[in-house]
Amino acid sequence: MAFAQAQVGQAVTATVELEATGAPNCGLRVRWGDGAVTERKINSAAEVPFKTTHTYAKPGDYTITADPGRVGGSGVSVSEV
Repeated sequence: MAFAQAQVGQAVTATVELEATGAPNCGLRVRWGDGAVTERKINSAAEVPFKTTHTYAKPGDYTITADPGRVGGSGVSVSEV
């Protein structure tokens, strides 16, 4: 979990570290705290760390979380957002 103090129009970047080896074939959801969700399928360890950006429509303090999930393969554990 991470916290972001957002300014309107300013992109916020989340970097997610995963323990992934070989072909993890897993899903990842980054929840930005304003209802927006970024979903990504991680197919190889080369895609880690995963970086994604989001721009908030309203200023404020937001909690960013990342949730691993299964997408036809083994799961992963999130160690940092």
